[in-house]
Amino acid sequence: MEIYGSAVADKLDNNKGILKRRYYRQHCTLDSGSYIKDLSVVHADLSSVVILDNSPGAY
Repeated sequence: MEIYGSAVADKLDNNKGILKRRYYRQHCTLDSGSYIKDLSVVHADLSSVVILDNSPGAY
């Protein structure tokens, strides 16, 4: 999935360096068979965070 997510993020960023950090499945927590994004590990103002995911239940 990282290949797909990275390609989409690259396209959105368009070499502007706006998307500085990226988190993928290996950064998620497995909970009851589903991958969950634990936003508490993101040490940034969440109002400046973009979540890109094909599964809205993941965060």
